[in-house]
Amino acid sequence: MSEAVLRQQQLQAAEEAAARQSHTTPPDGVCMPCGLRSLRALEVCVVGEDDQGLMDVQVELRLAPGQLLRARTNREGRARFEGLEADARYTLGLPDLDAAAWELLAEEPLPAERAVSDVPAAWQQAPSAQPPRVPEAHVVDQGDCMSSIAHQHGFLPETLWNLPENAVLHAKQRQRHVLYPGDTITLPPRRARDEEARAGRLYRVRRKGIPDMLRLRFLDVDEEPRVGLPFLLRLRTFSGESVRDVRGELDGDGYVQATIPPDADLGELILGTGPDRETYQLELGHVDPLGTFPGLQDRLANLGYFSCCEQDSEHHPVTRQALERLQLAYGLKPTGKLDGASRELLKALHLS
Repeated sequence: MSEAVLRQQQLQAAEEAAARQSHTTPPDGVCMPCGLRSLRALEVCVVGEDDQGLMDVQVELRLAPGQLLRARTNREGRARFEGLEADARYTLGLPDLDAAAWELLAEEPLPAERAVSDVPAAWQQAPSAQPPRVPEAHVVDQGDCMSSIAHQHGFLPETLWNLPENAVLHAKQRQRHVLYPGDTITLPPRRARDEEARAGRLYRVRRKGIPDMLRLRFLDVDEEPRVGLPFLLRLRTFSGESVRDVRGELDGDGYVQATIPPDADLGELILGTGPDRETYQLELGHVDPLGTFPGLQDRLANLGYFSCCEQDSEHHPVTRQALERLQLAYGLKPTGKLDGASRELLKALHLS
């Protein structure tokens, strides 16, 4: 190789090096890494207790001092954060949920093609410290139950149910799934929780208390379970959003058992197929407590002893007669009064 050609190659190599240096060195001569080459992504997958992804859960990623990224999970329960530094340390949180309502299940490296990010992060300034929150009151409306209230406000149902301020509900013989319009539920301030997180990782998070369970039992005229009949369950939430249809068969004890969102409100259950199929309209959470007159009628109607279409007078003769028929059917004295034995029988038969 001639000396001229060698010098030409050395000159070209020097120019290329200088060009690379000009992209990474600011005018003051301090060497800085190229940010775009080190950017990474971080993903979060939020699931319920059935391992199905949960949509529209807010996730926050924080970087001191006071920098914040927010994202909401998609239909698969995933949220993605772009433009993160590989060696930085972040904190991950679900700000709309109480600390007891979620847990970190696992973390793992993202696949190489998903770990790389070429989009800079759009950091926001984290809100300044807020004054301490105080407990709030939720007044129960028709259709509310402890699960739906807890879901709405980011708590576990048992957190609210076991709160000392809500002990009055126990004294009134309420149940978690059976509240009365006008009852007051105390909501404590949500407790914050954070988990350490790093770029290039996938974090799997579980929201506890979701989904809820629906159980309906179907008996024949001889009080025997109706077994093996196919069913189709259609539901919608308080917000009017349709829930994925549930198909199945009545189990060996005649039950429909299906997982449902805690905020499911209205629905339709189709039992059987063809011209003999039966259709039932469902109002979830609308059964009043047993100690109330509407609650007694609801249970007698659901058990086939009273028709909601029947008109009753202020002295309730139709309802008393329905209760007498139930008492006779199960060997109790037909008084037409809701005594202790009749109350326990209704609880056992109606499961509430």
